[in-house]
Amino acid sequence: MTVFADAVRLDAGTQWLKPITNNVTSAVRVAIEAAASELMRLQAVRADVTSLASTVEVVPIPTEFDLRVHAVRTLSSIISSGTAEPTPEALRSFQHAVSALVREGGPTPQVGNTATGSVEVQWLVGGELVSALFDANGDLNLYAEDASGDVLLDRDIAPAEDWSATATEVRGRLAAMGSRASARLISAS
Repeated sequence: MTVFADAVRLDAGTQWLKPITNNVTSAVRVAIEAAASELMRLQAVRADVTSLASTVEVVPIPTEFDLRVHAVRTLSSIISSGTAEPTPEALRSFQHAVSALVREGGPTPQVGNTATGSVEVQWLVGGELVSALFDANGDLNLYAEDASGDVLLDRDIAPAEDWSATATEVRGRLAAMGSRASARLISAS
């Protein structure tokens, strides 16, 4: 009988634990449900990210060849449309400048016509500009300005002149601009 009496006394002495036990059990149940809900949400996000990752196309940086082809095709299109009629001398200067300046990783050259009927190549990134303007006699004007509009380079170059040091300087500027380019030519190759 003492075992039964001890059990009754133990039961009476632990009654105060029941509300605490019930509260802890409820709290654990809520925590498990919250964790399960968060796990299901994370699995859904993971599935969405996995699905999205398979649909996003990574556009590679265009090669030097792609950029040169783009410049020549644009020039050809401008000439075909009749909006520009560059002289053979201007075309030789254009070819020489594109060969000297366009490099892989640089910004996309934008070719356009000028008011005089010649052509110009521009590279523009974040407000920074580099321009190559071709005169009818084959003279080249290289011009560069920073994003605040300060002139960094304005040089006239005759067709027979050695401008390799200037070309190296401009290539460096174009490489820096290319590293900041946010839109690029999408390679067709």
